[in-house]
Amino acid sequence: MFTNSGDAVPDNSKSKKKVHFGETRTDRAKKLFRHYTVGSYDSFDALSDCIIEEKTVVLQKKDNEGFGFVLRGAKADTPIEEFTPTPAFPALQYLESVDEGGVAWQAGLRTGDFLIEVGQ
Repeated sequence: MFTNSGDAVPDNSKSKKKVHFGETRTDRAKKLFRHYTVGSYDSFDALSDCIIEEKTVVLQKKDNEGFGFVLRGAKADTPIEEFTPTPAFPALQYLESVDEGGVAWQAGLRTGDFLIEVGQ
């Protein structure tokens, strides 16, 4: 399952956690993951005016082709059990890049999306 960090849905409900995004998804991904530490996520769940939607995608490819994305994971200075997912950072694994026109792109995945779950 992936969460698409760029497809935010406006919402005025006070009962839901919200996230504010002022930059493009690509700019945000480059800036946020430059540090590669859990500590760098701490300040990003403050202001908010959007809900991040999760979506499930199935990637089907031929034997001789790749999925068309680069998956990265943040390195933690502290044990990984201390990472607490937030709407802004639901996981430590994210798509650093997605090949335009590739299998992942055609499924709707974009740079900056988070990988939440693989398989079932």
